[in-house]
Amino acid sequence: MTDTQKQLSCPACGKEMSKIFIKSKSINIDICDNGCGGIYFDNQEIQEFSEYDDDISEIQKALEGKQFSPANMSLTRICPNCKIPMVRTKANGIPIDTCYNCGGIFLDYGEFENVRTHFIKRHKKA
Repeated sequence: MTDTQKQLSCPACGKEMSKIFIKSKSINIDICDNGCGGIYFDNQEIQEFSEYDDDISEIQKALEGKQFSPANMSLTRICPNCKIPMVRTKANGIPIDTCYNCGGIFLDYGEFENVRTHFIKRHKKA
């Protein structure tokens, strides 16, 4: 996992993303907190939040109380890290934009919670 230190532009709306440091994981997550509310995870960062008791309060704090502009889903998203077009796939009905070059993942506003909820429910049953 490589944590990108450079400033990134949101692949959905083009606005500058904020780096939110997740203390418990010692990683930065890129959040479009002044645009569309999307979240960009560097390669394998999203796996850091796959456990039921993982603390996501810093992410929730960065997004709470804000109004976000809906992103245009018809546009091809360009990876903010390596500038390669991302591929939109679906995981259990949830759209996920993935960069097959660097492994980055972009989730639109609200999709992170949906991905975690689905994974945690499945994980708890196992």
